[in-house]
Amino acid sequence: MKFLVAIVALIACASAQSSRTKCTYIAETLSIVCKSPGGDVGCEAFAQFPINFKIVGLGFDSSSNNPQAVRLFGFKEGQTSWTHHTLNGNEMTMSTSATNGIKIRNQECFDKLMILFRASSSSLDVPVDKNGVRSKASLFGEVFMFQNRLNRNSLF
Repeated sequence: MKFLVAIVALIACASAQSSRTKCTYIAETLSIVCKSPGGDVGCEAFAQFPINFKIVGLGFDSSSNNPQAVRLFGFKEGQTSWTHHTLNGNEMTMSTSATNGIKIRNQECFDKLMILFRASSSSLDVPVDKNGVRSKASLFGEVFMFQNRLNRNSLF
């Protein structure tokens, strides 16, 4: 019986992961590529963060009047919680005008990303730290941050 419960839990977890958005940002090419149940979208982008995050969580801001408000929650090695989207008084966002976060260079491409993001049906509740105060945030996906492309020949 325990074996059956473990298999069902693994299937449910895999199913939830496939309904989330996964993005890769590569600084060398100034590009972001995102995949979700809604398809794949690639855009020219520029990332600017006050801290060198390895992963950035994606979440919608339900308190904003802007339906395209995407908040970014950073995560780096050694942390036990995600960094709040407001860091040092500056909001980390994804938009066409972001100064802190990920700036998408083309409105049409950003609109395609928003359609893709809204196709994510599963969210993950994570612990968030804002100046030592813990809360929770609901993330619909993540961006994995890389400086350059992976050299496939170096793997062998």
